[in-house]
Amino acid sequence: MAGFLVGLNINDVAAETFSGNASTTAFTLAVAGTTNTCGVYILGVHQVPTTDYSVSGTTLTFTAAPPSGTNNICVVYTKPAIVNTPADGTVTTAKLSGDLTLPGKITAAGDTAAGDNASMGYTSAEGLILTGQGSTNDVTIKNDADADVITIATGGTAVDVVGALTAGTITSDAGVAGTTGTFSAGVSGTTGTFTSTVDINGSEL
Repeated sequence: MAGFLVGLNINDVAAETFSGNASTTAFTLAVAGTTNTCGVYILGVHQVPTTDYSVSGTTLTFTAAPPSGTNNICVVYTKPAIVNTPADGTVTTAKLSGDLTLPGKITAAGDTAAGDNASMGYTSAEGLILTGQGSTNDVTIKNDADADVITIATGGTAVDVVGALTAGTITSDAGVAGTTGTFSAGVSGTTGTFTSTVDINGSEL
């Protein structure tokens, strides 16, 4: 029996006994097991798995009926492993190593990034809300070449767009203001709709 228990804690195994009658070959175990996870002994003699016995579920079957005796059959088996589930909010980056891959969806509540930087690669999002974290970092959207495309300065509301801005209709509640460049699309504001090319200051060319 000692060889079967090497490396196991006493709390990891259980045992039960049966009494042979020289005719019965099948016995019912309290816990389901397999041939290789059960150690079987008759009068202290270890039986050879598959050759002398087999276990399928809760049924122990001997090749030959054990001799008569009181509790002369001993079956030792390992208990199912218990996997502890960590409490909510207890898994931190200290418990993770390398990348984290999740096969399903992630549902997040509140801020999902504690620091100033959070990146998402090859990701689509519906109803996405971007919130600047920290007091010094701007909200910046970059392209796949890591170049800034849209920037909102920290604490501000102005949107800085690098490159051309294309839109079907641009609506402003306060008119159109600017100093350089031209709009080639229709511009709608509180003072009316411009259907011709206008300069940034809003006067018709």
